Amino acid sequence: IFDQIVQAVEYVHMQGLIHRDLKPSNIFFSPDGQVKVGDFGLVTAMAESPADLWVSVETDLDSWVDERHTARVGTQLYMSPEQVSGKPYSYKVDIYSLGVILFELLVPFSTQMERIHTLTNLRANKYPQDFQNKFIQEFELLKLMLSHRPDERPTTYGIRARPPLNCDSPLSASSEWHFELPSRRRLSTSVSKSSSHSSSLDS
Repeated sequence: IFDQIVQAVEYVHMQGLIHRDLKPSNIFFSPDGQVKVGDFGLVTAMAESPADLWVSVETDLDSWVDERHTARVGTQLYMSPEQVSGKPYSYKVDIYSLGVILFELLVPFSTQMERIHTLTNLRANKYPQDFQNKFIQEFELLKLMLSHRPDERPTTYGIRARPPLNCDSPLSASSEWHFELPSRRRLSTSVSKSSSHSSSLDS
């Protein structure tokens, strides 16, 4: 399931878009059992030119963030630290949200209160007891995806090339694509402001 979610987000990113509201309630199943990412009401375009980009002095020159994007939109428990604080952000906010979703796929909750408490702790890098021992590979991946430094979060390619997914793909041999998109081109300049566009992105 998670691999299909990652592939759907990968498609969104390669269209030059950021979803900004990834969460379980926006993950759907088609009649044939395929996973679909929906609700594109908060989707926005990535930066299209260097003038739109900002580079942190604390990161590599390749670690771009889009200075146009500072709006605190999304769902609190799934929002990246930079979104919550109102700092400039990039498509890496979706990677953070994917990390929270992966965690939820692994850890069952008895009550809504337990869920909120556990996810709040997760955002502070506090994992449940024995989580690291039970999910060794997933823990290593989550440490990257939930990093408070966007440049340390992998791309969707990097996620799929690592355990536990280990997808058999040519991308696995190209580590340069694991932390930055393989193309700086923005394939789409359109921004969907309505969830009615979800069907075209799901296809």
